[in-house]
Amino acid sequence: MRRLLRALATLIPHRADWRAMGWGGVCCALLSAAMMTLAFPRWGIGWLAWVGLAPIFAATRSRPPRAAKWLWYLFGVAWIYASICWFNVTIYVNALIIGGIILMALILGLLVLLFGWCAIWLRRLGPLSLALIPMAWVAIEWLHNFSDLSFPWLFLAHTQWDRPTLIQSASLFGTHGLSFLIVAGNLILVEVVALAVRVRQGEREFSWVGVAALAWGALMVLNTLLGAHALARWHRPPGEEAIRVAIVQPAWEQRDKLEAMEQPAFSLDLYRVMIEQLRALQPGEVDLVILPESVIMDFAFPLEGRHWRDALAHEAERLGATIIFGANRATVPEGMSLDMIYSYGDLEIANSVWALDPDGEVAGVYDKIRLVPFSESAPLISLIPGLMELTLGNIALFVPGEEHALLPVRRDDKTIPVGAHVCFESTFADLVRRFTLKGAQLLVTVTNDAWFLETSGPWQHWIVQPFRAVENRRWVIQAANTGISSVVDPAGVVIARTDLGECTVMRQRVEPLDGQTLYTRHGDWLAQCFLALSALATVIAIARDRRLRRTERTQ
Repeated sequence: MRRLLRALATLIPHRADWRAMGWGGVCCALLSAAMMTLAFPRWGIGWLAWVGLAPIFAATRSRPPRAAKWLWYLFGVAWIYASICWFNVTIYVNALIIGGIILMALILGLLVLLFGWCAIWLRRLGPLSLALIPMAWVAIEWLHNFSDLSFPWLFLAHTQWDRPTLIQSASLFGTHGLSFLIVAGNLILVEVVALAVRVRQGEREFSWVGVAALAWGALMVLNTLLGAHALARWHRPPGEEAIRVAIVQPAWEQRDKLEAMEQPAFSLDLYRVMIEQLRALQPGEVDLVILPESVIMDFAFPLEGRHWRDALAHEAERLGATIIFGANRATVPEGMSLDMIYSYGDLEIANSVWALDPDGEVAGVYDKIRLVPFSESAPLISLIPGLMELTLGNIALFVPGEEHALLPVRRDDKTIPVGAHVCFESTFADLVRRFTLKGAQLLVTVTNDAWFLETSGPWQHWIVQPFRAVENRRWVIQAANTGISSVVDPAGVVIARTDLGECTVMRQRVEPLDGQTLYTRHGDWLAQCFLALSALATVIAIARDRRLRRTERTQ
């Protein structure tokens, strides 16, 4: 514990660091944090992203490296904490969540600190830094996808989710092309203002800033023109091959779901609400019904609670439609038998998506691959004796899936492969594209964001849907317990969306599509190139600095 506290102490600036940062620098860092927080939902003032980094860029432009580094870290921690503090509403589940979110902000802020450190060195490369620094930001965003602590949240491009023309480049570059333009715009804005000040003071020298500003403007115009062309092509009504879909949003409050896990009679009352929603659909009215995550509230399903599945199977037969729903998939570990199981902890349990065909039979199952840290998995925590019981209690952790299994949807004599993933997984662009690469003609997210009530959480989660649609040129459907449920077309345009807390059934037509985009085929190739270039440039800058210092010492 002492080592942990000592390590955390290194993440807090000392008095000398605060003096070096100065009040002006601290205010600029906090101003940027506030502006970037407001750029994301629920405030959703997306245009702030185009200027939100300018204060921190200006503050770190001329300060000593140590002060600049700490300013970037202060900005990162403040921005991340202000953006995800909605997690604190889950205190009714675990009282330690408040400290956990602070720790999470401190850890995720290290990636912003890494960017700041790279930016300090890259600035020494002169005009090239105007391109290399935005590349470094994109590389850092991409690094959010790795390790058991992955949290690919708050990507700058996501602030533009409601500007379909701007996001069409995602079919080529993913979110990374737009994030690059946003960071470059902020950086060039600061440099243009600095150049204007120098000119006003009487300096007359050639500057690459003007060239960079023109290049950035040209890229923005190109992105807009190509985006308008792609939008006109992909934003169209479903064709003749369209299927009829019903998205069921039962609006079960999470407290009620937790209570239902303990009281079977109460779970029956909740389940009856959803069954009544299904019974409002008429036979032959729909081809596919999508229910949210964890609609079967037996933790050890299908070993337990098979009557819930039977009720859904009856509705599938009555409607003549495929039903996709979220439920656990509990299995007995190899070498054990069912009579040897004494607790849920003895089982292997996956968070899964199931498909029942129109005959009521199980047609396919997908097991969630990317588990949510500290609720479905316990990275680091399980390595420290006693910490698991203290922080997460006596919960059974989930087993991650290994295969991007597609779910078949029967329509007449055709089978439509669907890539259905669970909740948090929709934020992993590479995971979703692998469903498309495997042949998915339709993408589905089943989720339960009821944990987060009516905070920013469900909105921050949902805004990735237009990007997943554009990246893969697929119709994307989200079915959420309390919202937000939606249908997004391949152009990233939101066709229909429910409100939070609304108990409803949304009916829409969507079109299964084939074909692969550049992003589907090659994934995050742009971010990988940017990582290589910015890392190489940083190494060159460090090596050159050391060489100059050695030369100075020998003179």
